[in-house]
Amino acid sequence: MNQSLFIKGPHNILFILGIVGCLFFVEALVHQMYLDYDFQILDIKLKCEQPLNNRCVYEYMVRNKNNSINKIELDGFMFKKEELEVGYFIKKEKFSFEYRINGENKVWGFAKYHLLILLASFSALVFWVILSRKLVAGKTDR
Repeated sequence: MNQSLFIKGPHNILFILGIVGCLFFVEALVHQMYLDYDFQILDIKLKCEQPLNNRCVYEYMVRNKNNSINKIELDGFMFKKEELEVGYFIKKEKFSFEYRINGENKVWGFAKYHLLILLASFSALVFWVILSRKLVAGKTDR
């Protein structure tokens, strides 16, 4: 008796939210873990999309460890705004959520929130499986 767990009903929202949450936050955690930075911030400029100025990002002029100078835009989830000032040295190694700013060790501030939402998404999937099995069992008992 191999019945599908996909029974029509509102409980399937748990499945959709769980899958989307798991995929999105696993990708975000893996992306953050694979980043490798070693640079000094030379200049910061606010760059806004024209003509409405409705999307603004900070553009950082940085000197890399090999002394090359590049412009970069950092994602909002990488560092807190107050951690990025002109003259600061930023170093983050691959496979880690820790980084150094001017010699001070810090842990990626958003890791706990990403992990918490990932746990909630996984819990939604587990709850969906349990609920779906009960619904399938209730349907076969009739």
